[in-house]
Amino acid sequence: MQEELEQPTDQSTFFWTFLDQAIMTIERARLRARAISNNE
Repeated sequence: MQEELEQPTDQSTFFWTFLDQAIMTIERARLRARAISNNE
C-alpha cells in the first residue's frame, strides 16, 4: 500500500521560500565580501 504524499500548506510553502531567499542572500553577501577582499 502506497502512502499519499502530504500536500504542502501555504505556511510551509512560505517557510521554505523564505529560507531559500535567506540562503541566497547570505551566499551573495559571501561572494561580494570575497570579491572585495580579493580586490584590496
